Amino acid sequence: MINGRDLRIGNWFNLVTGAPAPIQIDLMLFRKFETFAEVLEPIELSHSILMKLNANKIYEDKNLYEIGVFVFNFSAYGLCLWNTNNNSIMFGTRPFKYLHQLQNLYFDLTGVDLEINL
Repeated sequence: MINGRDLRIGNWFNLVTGAPAPIQIDLMLFRKFETFAEVLEPIELSHSILMKLNANKIYEDKNLYEIGVFVFNFSAYGLCLWNTNNNSIMFGTRPFKYLHQLQNLYFDLTGVDLEINL
């Protein structure tokens, strides 16, 4: 179940009333979140989702992706901010697995919505 505190207008989720279909949260869904929460599922990050974010894969062997001004490492644990100065996961960060988490982090750090072509 999705935590309402993680929700922002513009976030993408899967609507699961049948075959999962991506849906972007608008003002109406945001206001009636409790009504729709049971039919929304987070979209799990994958290589194909990262490509829909226009992410640039910069190192094949390390699964590093450049999204905007940030570099992320994608692994089985999820997506982590990458420190390019010492080639390791940024200290003090935790991995995240869902698209809305990436959208929220990107917006919090830049003040700009992440462009997504689902």
